[in-house]
Amino acid sequence: MTFMFPNCALIPDYLYAMDFRIAPLLMAILCLSYLLFIHPAIHPSFPLKQAAKVVQMSIPVILLLILSTSVFLRHTFYSKKFKWTFYVLQSANIFLYIWYLLEIQQQHLG
Repeated sequence: MTFMFPNCALIPDYLYAMDFRIAPLLMAILCLSYLLFIHPAIHPSFPLKQAAKVVQMSIPVILLLILSTSVFLRHTFYSKKFKWTFYVLQSANIFLYIWYLLEIQQQHLG
């Protein structure tokens, strides 16, 4: 469904047909930035005491992964470049999340 703006001379014409197809990519970028922020190996100034709360830190990651993927699958009219960008970002998110879990586990054991 396309959100249409009211006729106004201040709004450019290209915004009239704009809808929220970019949302999955924005959520994937938000998830990636969150993972980069909480990861103890990448961001050492983030307190390990907070990063070790795996369940609490995993809730936003899992929600963003599910939301971005479900919004992406809901629409089929993305370009190939957009699809590849989304796939790469989601793969990076999953890789960073697994690395985060392994890093926390390693720091607790060692």
